[in-house]
Amino acid sequence: MKIAWESENWPGAKIDPGITCLAWMHQPDLPGQGMLGIGNESGAVGITLTSEKPIKDDQQRYNFNLRGHHSTICMTAWNKPQCKLASCDSSGVIYVWVRNDDRWSVELVNDRGVKVRDLAWSPCGQSALICYEDNFVLVGSASGQRIWSHQFPQDDPNMQVNCGVWAAESREIILGFASGMFQVMFCDGGNITERRISDSPIEEMACSTERDGKWTLALLTEDGHLKMISAYDQVVPHSYECKERIRRIQWNTAGTQLAAISHKDEVLVFNVDAQLIHRERVPVPKGKELTAFTWVNEGKALMFAAGGHVAVGKLMEGDVIPTLFNLVKYALWQDLDATGRKVDSLKLPGWAKREIADHDHHVVRCRIPRPDDLCQFICTVHEARSYCTIRPLSRGSPSYVLCMEHMGGLVPLLVGRQVNRFLPQFYISLHHEATAGATTTTRQAHTTGRQIPIGSSAQVEDMSLISRSTTGRNSLWRKSKRQLRALMTRHVNAAVRPARVDTRLVHVTSNVWCTRFQVTSMAPRLLPPYLAQIIYKTSVLHLQPRQMTVELCNMGKKHRMQARTGAAAAAPQPEPSMHHDAEDEALLNEADDSDLTNLLYGAQIGSQNDTERDDGLTLEEQRFFDKVLTECASLRAAMEMAVPSTSSDYVNSKKSEGTTTHASTSFSEVASPSLSHAEIGSLATSAISWQEEVDSMEFIDGVDEETALLTARKKGLKKSEQPGTSKASKEALKKGAELMKRRKEIKKDQEEIRQLLDKLSRIAEQIGKRQLDFKKNRDRDSIRKMRSQVKELLRRVNEIEMKVDGADLRGEVKQLIQTIEEMKRALGEGARGKETHKLAADLLTLHNKAPIWNETNQVYQLDFGGRVTQESAKNFQIEVNSKQVLQFGRIEGGAYTLDFRAPFCGAQAFAVALASITQRLK
Repeated sequence: MKIAWESENWPGAKIDPGITCLAWMHQPDLPGQGMLGIGNESGAVGITLTSEKPIKDDQQRYNFNLRGHHSTICMTAWNKPQCKLASCDSSGVIYVWVRNDDRWSVELVNDRGVKVRDLAWSPCGQSALICYEDNFVLVGSASGQRIWSHQFPQDDPNMQVNCGVWAAESREIILGFASGMFQVMFCDGGNITERRISDSPIEEMACSTERDGKWTLALLTEDGHLKMISAYDQVVPHSYECKERIRRIQWNTAGTQLAAISHKDEVLVFNVDAQLIHRERVPVPKGKELTAFTWVNEGKALMFAAGGHVAVGKLMEGDVIPTLFNLVKYALWQDLDATGRKVDSLKLPGWAKREIADHDHHVVRCRIPRPDDLCQFICTVHEARSYCTIRPLSRGSPSYVLCMEHMGGLVPLLVGRQVNRFLPQFYISLHHEATAGATTTTRQAHTTGRQIPIGSSAQVEDMSLISRSTTGRNSLWRKSKRQLRALMTRHVNAAVRPARVDTRLVHVTSNVWCTRFQVTSMAPRLLPPYLAQIIYKTSVLHLQPRQMTVELCNMGKKHRMQARTGAAAAAPQPEPSMHHDAEDEALLNEADDSDLTNLLYGAQIGSQNDTERDDGLTLEEQRFFDKVLTECASLRAAMEMAVPSTSSDYVNSKKSEGTTTHASTSFSEVASPSLSHAEIGSLATSAISWQEEVDSMEFIDGVDEETALLTARKKGLKKSEQPGTSKASKEALKKGAELMKRRKEIKKDQEEIRQLLDKLSRIAEQIGKRQLDFKKNRDRDSIRKMRSQVKELLRRVNEIEMKVDGADLRGEVKQLIQTIEEMKRALGEGARGKETHKLAADLLTLHNKAPIWNETNQVYQLDFGGRVTQESAKNFQIEVNSKQVLQFGRIEGGAYTLDFRAPFCGAQAFAVALASITQRLK
């Protein structure tokens, strides 16, 4: 016997969390194909399709992640005649899953509140056997009716039921006891026989299918003996003494070979006489113990699981001895680095090359892209529907990971890191584990050509060996250590450090109210500049479901070809537009070297504060507050310079408002050290102030008018010839009165704007103080209060804008609008500078599907096909031409499901989901 192992680097070879049990059955209507039942540590049950030979992708769903259990799955068993899957978790809850069209749903639930030791379906599929830890044995029908049950004594340790199995003809059940005895009973409870076969407890039993009316029962004892009998009264059983402990045993479909796994991660294969015919180590990572295995493809392959790692071995044709041709082509395939991509380099006939390339086929069907193809997969649209789960980066983290569902687990693809909690912003990048295989190539492709010497470099990690007491100085020590490490990394290792590459793909921004999100590209070669815009609208008092409008860039075949070309062009050389600018580089140089690695290449799941500074704020949050406070100072300074405070009335008002003046002065000292006086002065130098212009005007009223009239009367002029009595003079007098009135209104509007600016300055000063006093241990309360203050700041800015627009002021005062627009832009409002890309892009306008009102439950409902398990106003569906193209909903553990297909690519769908998660309207 020879086992040909599949490549260890195929995309579905590693999932998270780990696999605990496996079971396989064939599909009666599809020869060569089957279904794999998987249980994992998280409580999810997976059903994944398998194929013996390569088949054309029919765009149908091949994987189902079923949710319902709340603890680790300990066993799965197929009812092959009725195509049902039973799953049992560690708390004893049993679910029976049945397929309905394109979904699997729960048909039966069994919960006695007691843990289960063994579960087995009868070969005919009509009954099920359940053995509980309290020595209760139950036989029930496939429809859920109890057929027979018995309570064995609990006080006698020798009468403990360890396992149970059905006989090949489905009429008897066989129970294994801790005394080393097995008992044969009818399915209705009648006793047939019992026999002691060992002095050691029986741990597991397996009964083969019938072969010409014969069957074989395998019994595994605690002392490491494997015994086989073909009749209950067989005097001398076949026996094999195992030097290593065997964990699990299972017969193949034909009942001719028994496979077992040992604690040394080896697979052992026996014949019906308990003779060892093959022994080989399973290629799983060192330190990982085998947790499950099963026969697949009608006994033509074996599948193993070691936690989250999967290994598949195909049995070569030729019964016990494989043919020479099979051995040679497998050896050639291994010499080609276990891939058929290099088969063209061989000087062989075409049919031989195809035979060698067939080793690339994987038994488990999988659409997960290879690490080299991940970027292209994410940036292009696909007709096949992708079923994904979004989970938090760590518990309570505002950052999320997009994972594709596979074999009951998850394979991470993208990371969405929230870099600003006050004005929600996300950076979407490739997950570091998904790109681990291409990390070396990617970094080498972005280096500057410098040789990296092999050997040790200057490090300060040895400082951790210095013993120190746990006092209050530890925080200062850690801070100093980080600073020293960053200093040495920047200067000592500068010559050997490779060029930093920005792997961010998408930038998601929002306004303060989280009602408008914009999605833009950070990788122009892979994605168009403008990707999407999401707008939310809710009704008064939220009595109606919210409405969502998505303006989506249509990424059709033309862009798909551009994405392939861009991905190929981006590989061998660094992309200038994806490097940090000078400001980003300066900020990154201040961070720790490990922080840089986490920020650029993605952090491991569980590290939530990878971009935080010592004060608990991220770099983007610090930039945001610096920008807001600077714009507040600029707004105040522009007002002061555009309208000089030289009037006596304003001087008196300043004296009477000493508190306000002090607040604005202290705020300016705190918030505007980096403000450029040239920039502030430019706001007011384009025109002369209105006071100077008014003073320079020549009026005909006042003292000059009276003097002119007296002089005219003394000279004896006629009334019509006297100044101030002509039509032109009357119009001038009227204009002068209007000008004086306007002057008073301007002065009033000016004072009101100053009062609003004073309020704005006080709010900004509070934000500045709260920012300086921000602490990690109470960041939630601080974040909530600072969000409210930022919203209040925006309200005040809007009031100032309305006052400036509505007031009858001259042009130099209206120049404040430019500064106000900058302020609103800093707060996520106003124009974003993407209108040109937006107009140039081919846009699709999509709306969420309106839910249906359920009068009985008094709620709005949508049919999510069992994919969503929790009610939430954030759940939504989007349809195009009555066909669902995107579905999003909440599940347990703060996670969400995301299913999408064309016209959404992976990056766009993930961005829309992040917007829905962040959107705070109920």
